[in-house]
Amino acid sequence: MAFAREGAKVMVSDLNEESGNETVKLIKEAGGEAEFFKWLNS
Repeated sequence: MAFAREGAKVMVSDLNEESGNETVKLIKEAGGEAEFFKWLNS
């Protein structure tokens, strides 16, 4: 969130798709840019 507030384009990666997408939503609602990529546990 701090990086997005400073104007960075953020990549969110998480094992949990729901929480990752929620983070992206919060960043976008605050005017930032973000995308979610699911972390694949191998």
